[in-house]
Amino acid sequence: MEPPLPPQSATVPADDDLPPLLLLVDDDALARLALEAMLAGDGYRLETAADGSEALVLAARLLPDLILLDVLMPGMDGYEVCRRLRADPALAEVPVLMLTALDDAASRLLGLDAGADDFIAKPADRAELRARVRSITRLNRYRRARERERRLAESQRQQLHSLALLQCVIDNSPDAFLALDENGEIVEWSAQAETMFGWSRAEVLGLDLNDLIVPSHLRVQQRRLHEAVRQTGRFDGFGRVEERVSVRRDGSEFPCEVLLTALPTDRGWRLAGFVRDIGERRDAEIRLRQAEKLEAIGLLTGGLAHDFNNLLNMILGGLELLAPRLPAGDARALRHHDLALRAARRAAEVTRALLQVARRQPLDAREVDVAAHCIELLPLIRQSAGSGVRIVLHGFEPAPQPPLRACVDAGGLGNALLNLVINARDAMPGGGTLTLEVQLQTLPAGAVPELAAGTWIVIAVTDTGCGMSPAVRARAFDPFFTTKHRGQGTGLGLAMVLGYARQSGGNATLAGAAGGGTTVRLYLPAVAPMSPRPEAALPVPGVAAPAGQGERVLLVDDESGLLELGREWLEADGYRVDTCSDPQQALARLQAGGHALLVTDVTMPGPLDGCALAAHACRQQPGLRVLLISGYADDDALAELSRWPLLLKPFTAVELLQAVRRRLDQPGGG
Repeated sequence: MEPPLPPQSATVPADDDLPPLLLLVDDDALARLALEAMLAGDGYRLETAADGSEALVLAARLLPDLILLDVLMPGMDGYEVCRRLRADPALAEVPVLMLTALDDAASRLLGLDAGADDFIAKPADRAELRARVRSITRLNRYRRARERERRLAESQRQQLHSLALLQCVIDNSPDAFLALDENGEIVEWSAQAETMFGWSRAEVLGLDLNDLIVPSHLRVQQRRLHEAVRQTGRFDGFGRVEERVSVRRDGSEFPCEVLLTALPTDRGWRLAGFVRDIGERRDAEIRLRQAEKLEAIGLLTGGLAHDFNNLLNMILGGLELLAPRLPAGDARALRHHDLALRAARRAAEVTRALLQVARRQPLDAREVDVAAHCIELLPLIRQSAGSGVRIVLHGFEPAPQPPLRACVDAGGLGNALLNLVINARDAMPGGGTLTLEVQLQTLPAGAVPELAAGTWIVIAVTDTGCGMSPAVRARAFDPFFTTKHRGQGTGLGLAMVLGYARQSGGNATLAGAAGGGTTVRLYLPAVAPMSPRPEAALPVPGVAAPAGQGERVLLVDDESGLLELGREWLEADGYRVDTCSDPQQALARLQAGGHALLVTDVTMPGPLDGCALAAHACRQQPGLRVLLISGYADDDALAELSRWPLLLKPFTAVELLQAVRRRLDQPGGG
């Protein structure tokens, strides 16, 4: 936008085109008449005052070009009048010519000290009086003109500075600025508008805005809007951000936000406004909604997968046990059996596919330098935080030595950090400070819920926002819980952070109070890279497992049908089998000793799941081998799954027997 040229200043203000105004002050009426007579022929405008008080009132009202002031007056003499004139900022520059019969040095010095500009002795010589009045008024007019010019120049300088500042703001704004004249033709087009729409300023000036950036099907509506604004200056959308669709030079449409205002002119009203491209934001919102849908699917699928896979396992197992008992010549029964078997296997495949879509599988854990990875994410973190949030880093410079390494999913770590940054930004709508800190901590047992004693990498994200009340903090990690207005949040951000932390073998905590900001700490285990899952647990299709040799196996599952099915399969193959539906009871059974293998479901109700049961059992009986079975493992269990072989439900008798045999043949316990 080109700033307008300042108007040319006038040499003399309009009021100086009139003859100079003189105020004659004397208590002697004859003296006033004499002064008027001597000055009457020179074209001055004359006003008179009979005393000092009247003179001050008239001076304040008329602001004369010169005051001819008698010194010797009753009540308030000329010296006091002059002092009061000089004490008033509005009258301090009005020239004063003192008229005095006391033509001595002391009187003149007293007058100069009071602020008089010149003296003339009474009785005044007419020629001398006229010359002095003419000289003083001419100088005063010149001084006033120069002062007005100075003020006008200063006002113009400030105006140019404001215009330059406004131009700088517009040129550096991420939004496009444009303005239209009363006919809807473009008169302003910022640099960002050139970038956004693809038209240069020179190309669009004087063109109709509707023909350039408004979709064809909306042009009639836009012209009606502009005509209404041109005539009335009114529009319901003024001052409010509205979402619209605009068109680029290449014809592509994109969503945008528009903020409009109306500017009055002598020919009507003109439009001006800002346009923001929200295409990337819309894409990000779509991706976020998709991610949230996947997470929601995961929560739903996870809850169903365990029970559904148990049922499928019993169906498949029952069909497998039923097959040898079917009459060999009953083709119809065999056909129905085959159809049921294939349907059950298809259902198992569907369940596994749902879990994969919902990303409820173990994370791709790799060795990551956590501090270095956070620094790599810093540009994205700053962008997500927004310009109103100041980022402060602690523990990153100089780089920690030795490096803070954890075996985690790097992509998941980035998503968790960005979720925390976005939550912190939303808690500081007016801006604030976001502190990102990383450090290595050695924690005793019980210092952080669900974390064992040991060395942990702690990533802390702290904001200076509104904080959380105890009631909100207690539910902050719950899926779908949110304090935001409807449509502004889903309540999955912190739930995903907690899920990632727990899947990675750590935890997440919240601290802070209402009005005092919030700190979220992400605890990741500083451990060596995870070893691959033992291959002995993986079944080999089509290969029968060697028979059992009387080894004692403890089978643990909360589903009684699966316990019965598993016992029948294992005992038929030569194993001695104990079954238990409760992890606590299983620990009591194991304390008696004699078991070579623990086969346990992962997800079970109660304080102990299968992974916790396995960990307790291995501590009690170091030589005990463990085989996990699961149709679905929640976040708490996923981080532990790599410690032991895993057999996924639903499985067949051959798959179970093969996994058991391979696990028993592995050297060592655990």
